[in-house]
Amino acid sequence: MKRNYVKYTSGAILTGLILFTSCQSTREVQANYEVAQIEGTRICMDSTWDAHPDEKAAVLLKPYKEKIDKMMYEVIGVSEMTMDKGRPESLLSNLVAEVLRLSAERVLKHPADIGIMNMGGLRNILPQGDITVDAVFEILPFENSLCVLTMKGTEIKRLVEVIASLHGEGLSGAHLEITEDGKLLKATVQGKEIEVDAVCDGTDILIPGIMEHIERTGIHSGDSISVYPAPTISEPVKEMIVEYTKRLAQALHVIGLINIQFIVMDEQVYVIEVNPRSSRTVPYISKVTGIPIVDLATKVIIGETIRGMGYEPGLAPTADYIAIKMPVFSFEKLRGAEISLGPEMKSTGECLGIAKTFNEALYKAFLGAGIKLPKYKQMIMTVKDADKPEAVGVAKRFEALGYKIYATRSTAKYLQEHGVNALRINKISQESPNVMDLILGHKIDLVIDTPTQGNGDKNRDGFLIRRNAIETGVYCITAMDTANALAQSLETATNELTPIDIATVKNL
Repeated sequence: MKRNYVKYTSGAILTGLILFTSCQSTREVQANYEVAQIEGTRICMDSTWDAHPDEKAAVLLKPYKEKIDKMMYEVIGVSEMTMDKGRPESLLSNLVAEVLRLSAERVLKHPADIGIMNMGGLRNILPQGDITVDAVFEILPFENSLCVLTMKGTEIKRLVEVIASLHGEGLSGAHLEITEDGKLLKATVQGKEIEVDAVCDGTDILIPGIMEHIERTGIHSGDSISVYPAPTISEPVKEMIVEYTKRLAQALHVIGLINIQFIVMDEQVYVIEVNPRSSRTVPYISKVTGIPIVDLATKVIIGETIRGMGYEPGLAPTADYIAIKMPVFSFEKLRGAEISLGPEMKSTGECLGIAKTFNEALYKAFLGAGIKLPKYKQMIMTVKDADKPEAVGVAKRFEALGYKIYATRSTAKYLQEHGVNALRINKISQESPNVMDLILGHKIDLVIDTPTQGNGDKNRDGFLIRRNAIETGVYCITAMDTANALAQSLETATNELTPIDIATVKNL
C-alpha cells in the first residue's frame, strides 16, 4: 500500500511538472513570436486558369458541367434595356419587387397588395438583350424564401417609414414620396380608384353606373379624369362593388343618396371613403345614364321605393357610349396657388367628352377643358426620381408625335440613357438660356412637372415653373397618368368628331 501510494504520488508530481512545463513553454513561445509582415497578392480567376485544366478533374466534372450549362444558359426572356439597382428606387429593384408580389399568388391565390425587395439582395445588373437563367442567379444568388405577411395599416405605415429612412427599397404596388433626409411625405397604394353614386331606399339600392378614374389613387376624385362605364375592371369586381355598396348603405341606414370611393387592385376591392350624401359626380352620372338620381333620392326620402318607381335594384344597364369627365381648373386666376394635384380638391368645374369610342371621348374631354394641342410641338419635362421610369414611355409617345423635348439636368440624363432625344435646359437658378426663358418665350405647348414636395416651398424651381407655365397659358401636368392620357388623345386625334345626343338617353 505504501509503495503504491508513493507511486501514485510520484506520478502525480511528475504529471504536474510536465503540465506546468508545457504551459510555461507555450506561454514563452507565444510571447516570443509576433507578426512581423503580411504579404499577399490578388489572383484573377479568369479563363487563363482553364488553359491547362487538371485532366482527372475535368473528366470527373464534365457530366455535371454539361448539365449545369444546359440549364443556366437557357434563354427565359428578353430585356429591352439594361436595369440596375439604385435608391430611392430603380427599374431592377422595382421589377424584382413586382415578381415577388405576383409570386405570392401561390400562397394567397391572388397577388399580394405590396411587394418589397431590399437593395442589398441584388448583386448584379440585368443586361440588355436575352435573359438567361444564370443572369437571374447572378442578380439573386442567395437561397432566400418568399415571405407572405398579413399586416395592419399601422404596421404598413411603420414599414414604409423605415423604408423612407433607408432612402428607398425595391417596391411594387405602392408609391412613396421621400425627402432627401429620409422622411416619408406620402405613401399611396397603387390601385385603380373607382367611384359610385347610388340611391338607397333602406332595403334596395340603385347604382346608375360605375366610374373609373384615370389617375391613380392619391389624387382627389374631383381632380381626376373619370370614365363611364369603367373600362378595365372585371365582372367579378363589378359584382363585389355592387354588393359592398348595398351592405354599406344598409349598415349606415341610408335613405337617399350615397357616394362611395373604392380602390381596385389585383381583383380585390378596398373602401377609401363612404359619403352618405350627394356628391359632385351626381349631375355627371345622371346626364350620361339618363337616370334622374336626385329625383329618385327625393322620392325615397318621402317613402317611395326603388322597385315601386319602376327601377330594378342593383347596377343599371351600361350605356353604349363612353363618357369622360374632365376637371377644369382656375389656377391662372388664383395667383400664387400651388397647382400640383394631391388629396385636396382644386378643380372648379368639369366638362364632358362623349363618344362611341374611348379615344374620341378622351379627345373631346381635353378640348372641352380648353386643351388645344399641338401648337409649337415643344415641351418641357422635369420629373421626380420616382416618376423617371414611367416618364421614359411618356416622352417616347410625345417624341413620336413630333415633339421636341426639353428637360432639366437629371431628367434629361435619364431620358437620354433610355433612348429619348431630350435636350438639356438649365434650371431657373442657372444662367440663360434656362427653363424660364423657354416658358416666357411663348414657344412651349406643354410642361410636365411632377413635384417631389407637393405643396411646399414656393421658392423651389418646380413651383416657379408650374406657376409661370399656367400664367403664360401653357398647359401644365403634374401626374404621369394625366400625361399618358393626353398623349393617347393626341395620338388618335381627328377632325371628324361624332355628335352624341344625350338628351335622348333613357336608361330604365
